[in-house]
Amino acid sequence: MPITGLASHAAEWRTWPGYSPQERIAAEFAERFASDHTGLRDDDDFWERCNEQFSDELLTDLALSCAMWLGMGRMLRTLDIGQSCKITL
Repeated sequence: MPITGLASHAAEWRTWPGYSPQERIAAEFAERFASDHTGLRDDDDFWERCNEQFSDELLTDLALSCAMWLGMGRMLRTLDIGQSCKITL
């Protein structure tokens, strides 16, 4: 099944004009959460930009969602459990 809509541009989150500033911050958070969580923690510039776009409650929801999806993906991969929806970035 082809990927459509906003998800079809996930790899272009920095440059695709269809994303809002809030969506860009969410994408940056997700990418950095997965790849460099301690660097993200210590990036004051990011948190300043993030706090302009997200309330504490919404940021908590984003962080929990990223944690659950990242953890689930790693668990499925570790156990070699197949998936029906393949997204290749």
